[in-house]
Amino acid sequence: MNRIDQIKIVAMREIVERSRSTVFRASIVGIALVVAGAIVVLSIIGGDDDPISVGLGGEILPGLEEDISSVAEAVETPITVSVYETEDALIHAVREESVDVGLVNSSTVVTNSGAGTTETVILSTAVNVAERRIVGAQIGLSDDQINAIVAPVSLEFTELEESQPEDDTRAVVALAGSVVLFMSIVMFGQFVAMGIVEEKQNRVVEVVLSRIDSTSLLVGKVIGIGLLGIAQVTVIVTSAILALVFSPSDGFAGVDLAAVGIPSFVALGFWFVLGYLMFSFVYAAFGATVSRLEDLQSVAFIPAMILLPGYFLVVFSVGGSVTPIVRAASFFPFWTPIVMPLRITRGDAQWWEVAVSIAIVFVTIWLIVRFAARVYRGAALRTGARVKILEAFRGTDG
Repeated sequence: MNRIDQIKIVAMREIVERSRSTVFRASIVGIALVVAGAIVVLSIIGGDDDPISVGLGGEILPGLEEDISSVAEAVETPITVSVYETEDALIHAVREESVDVGLVNSSTVVTNSGAGTTETVILSTAVNVAERRIVGAQIGLSDDQINAIVAPVSLEFTELEESQPEDDTRAVVALAGSVVLFMSIVMFGQFVAMGIVEEKQNRVVEVVLSRIDSTSLLVGKVIGIGLLGIAQVTVIVTSAILALVFSPSDGFAGVDLAAVGIPSFVALGFWFVLGYLMFSFVYAAFGATVSRLEDLQSVAFIPAMILLPGYFLVVFSVGGSVTPIVRAASFFPFWTPIVMPLRITRGDAQWWEVAVSIAIVFVTIWLIVRFAARVYRGAALRTGARVKILEAFRGTDG
């Protein structure tokens, strides 16, 4: 049996065994529901674009209702105006939250918890307009003269820098992508380490290694678990996209996934594969040095700590410009799978930079595979106390 056939057998075994696990299936469904639910909740919370409701009661200045609507239109604020027969009816409506703010006798603003700046500006301006109309009529001004005085003036707004709302969408996708990449790489890297420790603890590895080359065993486990990881990430991303598209509220109405582009989403998947391949072999090397699952946490945190600085760089940079530090970090192989997708999503990376970073990661993966395979050969059959990784590396010939 050649090495490729051995890798296929091991990979298929990992896929079948782990896909049968109730924990694995529950984690896929659970994480997908959590992601979709979080998006829906944020959409509802952030989607409060209902018009401001204003109630009028008591003595109402002539034309005040129309003035409020005109001023609100001038400041581009949706508003509804309702008239109540008595002051008590208006106050009751405010208490019951039937209206956001009430104006009693055209002079007293009534709210449950204070009026906002927008409501204050609209109401005070409208009342002043109505008062000026009355004064103008008293001093004998014509209707045209009065209208010229009280007509609201609409300001013209000029932006020195062109607004690019798609930048916000790119930032959201970059941040979400970094979170998914970090969690997925760490999660499935630990699955590789756990599988190796379980086989050592159950002494299955002794039987397997008698028939399959150690490198083939290691690569097969990584590929099998990696394919399951890709499936899980695909489910999570799909649930997130569906939640954004079919959200019951318009809180994410400004999120234009088309502005990000398919290449950005493909890049996230591609860098997950590279990041997983690189760190899974790191996890495998450290997992081979312990013999019990209880001892795995003493070494499993090391790969995560290596990846963590890259994750923090993305989190702290996602809302601003791409700094030289971030650009430099995108070429450091252990951070590249997290940082380079940020640059690609933000449109900052040149094609040759992406090509160079991919080449660096491929070379790093090749070196790590050789290192991890040698550590695995030197530690797989050693049980009992934890084996130092350098001792395991020197414990066998290449």
